[in-house]
Amino acid sequence: MKRCTFRQSESPSFTTLKPSGGVDTSKIANLPPASFILGVGRLVPQKGFDLLFPVFHRLGREDLHLAILGEGAERANLEHQARALGIADRVHLPGWVADPAPWYRAAGCFVLSSRYEGFGNVLIEAMANGCPVVAFDCPYGPSEIIEHGMTGLLVPKGDVAALGRTLARLLADDGLRRRLGAAGRQSDALISVEAVAPRWLDGACGRRV
Repeated sequence: MKRCTFRQSESPSFTTLKPSGGVDTSKIANLPPASFILGVGRLVPQKGFDLLFPVFHRLGREDLHLAILGEGAERANLEHQARALGIADRVHLPGWVADPAPWYRAAGCFVLSSRYEGFGNVLIEAMANGCPVVAFDCPYGPSEIIEHGMTGLLVPKGDVAALGRTLARLLADDGLRRRLGAAGRQSDALISVEAVAPRWLDGACGRRV
């Protein structure tokens, strides 16, 4: 697993990644945009990244990478799981980044694999940056933020098979990704974002997303 930091760039892509602490980021330094799935959140069981890893593995695409921005107590377990699944060279855990916006803009899609949420601030972030989103319809937040099929895609909570099918469909359809990304930016959920800004700031400052 690779640790790295991201420099803000006018043209978001992995070419702006630089090593942190001497870590080699060459495997992701030249990836084109839309060649990776993005997740954001604390590395804790609530966020369901342990559910996402097998889904990513079963997609069977050697050209596809998974990046998860966040830090937490489950890092070692997730790294072990990635090695066991044979996907460690395509899963990247760079920790927290100062500005995640370029990652959202460069990603092929954003996925929320949480078992439950307090609201789903990261969905708001992803949609605001035009990134098409896929989320488990967990309590609470995703179904209040996403209009299924219009501003994003909802999957029944915990249904990993359905999540895999939805991701495969989305990643194979450039037109669908563009449509969902554009619609997400114009979503009513974003129009009313000032109503949840205090919670978003608490999450951002406390890193409890």
